[in-house]
Amino acid sequence: MAASAPQARRHHQRRIAALLDDLEQRRHRLAILRARGAQPAGLRDLKAELQMVRDELAAAVDGRPRADGARALTARRSTQRVQPTTLAMRA
Repeated sequence: MAASAPQARRHHQRRIAALLDDLEQRRHRLAILRARGAQPAGLRDLKAELQMVRDELAAAVDGRPRADGARALTARRSTQRVQPTTLAMRA
């Protein structure tokens, strides 16, 4: 049982690190789009996804299980990558 505790801790650390990286990438993408003059309405979905990542991170830090919305966001993140230049052109 002593071997599973360090393994669980490493898994938790990796999850937190991945969420922090994702959060930083999303914040950076929003900052770039704002600097390029994107309209606030065009950033609404990205802001909502950023908030979902923040909520998921808060839940992970508190040790709470993931909510269904967080699982959907994680699945969407892995299949749907939007380039910042594409969004800037639409805005």
